[in-house]
Amino acid sequence: MVVVAKSTSLPRSIAATTLVGAALLIGTTASAQADTGVRLQQARGLSSTEMPVIDARTTAEASCIANAEYMARHLIWSIDDPTITEKQVSRVIVRIKRASMICNDRLFRNGTRRSPNAGILTGRGFSHTAKTCPGTRVCNGGNGGQLRGSGGDGFNGGNGGNAGWYGSGHAGAGGDATVAGGKGGNGGRAGRYGDGGVGGTGLAGGRGGDGGTGARLGGDGGACGKGGDAISFVRDHENL
Repeated sequence: MVVVAKSTSLPRSIAATTLVGAALLIGTTASAQADTGVRLQQARGLSSTEMPVIDARTTAEASCIANAEYMARHLIWSIDDPTITEKQVSRVIVRIKRASMICNDRLFRNGTRRSPNAGILTGRGFSHTAKTCPGTRVCNGGNGGQLRGSGGDGFNGGNGGNAGWYGSGHAGAGGDATVAGGKGGNGGRAGRYGDGGVGGTGLAGGRGGDGGTGARLGGDGGACGKGGDAISFVRDHENL
């Protein structure tokens, strides 16, 4: 006896609809992840031209970073919502760490001299000193992580880094100018709470740096830096 098995394949019209739906879902998710990445960078206080390019070492790492940013999207899009608690932030960070083993070193770390910005989500921005910023080179402080972390201090007229939106991180201070007529660095932006970073002092006629933007939910803008003293010129009496 020959047994003929019934075909269980879907009709072509249904199968085509299913494939189109899956493609749309994947496309929508990818688009949402890309939009999340842009929103995260903007949340750091960066313009589109200042947004750093995340140089992923592998395709898998790039996918890992995009997924982590997508998992953090609610926190970034809710920075003006005072009901978001630190416990909620901590829970999200724990979930992201568990799901992001291959890219955790890009997401959660402190800034360094070579790479001043902190990890994408948490970490302290690097603060420059005379040792790491010699001579008259202008050095900007690193930005803190987008969720948590303090901004680093600028040096030699460099700008202070922005603080993370959550937690108790503070904004970085602008560096004092070190060349005649130089402008002090601007202070960094505060997070949801806290004051903006203090602007650096100008030198010999240079203006002081702008104070950083204060917190969105409670905090003052940073104090502006002091302008440098005016330069006095002594005219040669023979040329009068």
